[in-house]
Amino acid sequence: MTAAIGRVSAGLAERGLSRHDVAVIFSPNCPDHPAVFHGVPGAGAVCSPANALYMPAELAHQLRDSGARVLFASDSPDRARAAVAEDKVRVEEIIVLGSAPGCAGLGPGDRLRRTPGVHRPDPEGCTRRR
Repeated sequence: MTAAIGRVSAGLAERGLSRHDVAVIFSPNCPDHPAVFHGVPGAGAVCSPANALYMPAELAHQLRDSGARVLFASDSPDRARAAVAEDKVRVEEIIVLGSAPGCAGLGPGDRLRRTPGVHRPDPEGCTRRR
């Protein structure tokens, strides 16, 4: 677990997440959840857990209110993508916990996986290159 927490912290620091930035976890309890929950503060950021049963409008409210830059979502991120598409949500990246194809994600033994380039969430997919 300690190693997984370190990988999450390092991956977020590489993305530029730092003090006062916010990462939201929108996922039911899963094996990655504690690594993310404890890894976010390791990068100096603030972790804001969201209820896994939230509908997109409720999640969007939390994302706007917290000013979240990163959103960790379960491996079925449809509600997360819909929330990020709402007005005034400034999430820069959705990181999918699990193995959704083509998405940034957290894998065993990996830091936070990411396809090359800068990403902005796209309601039609997990991420879109700029």
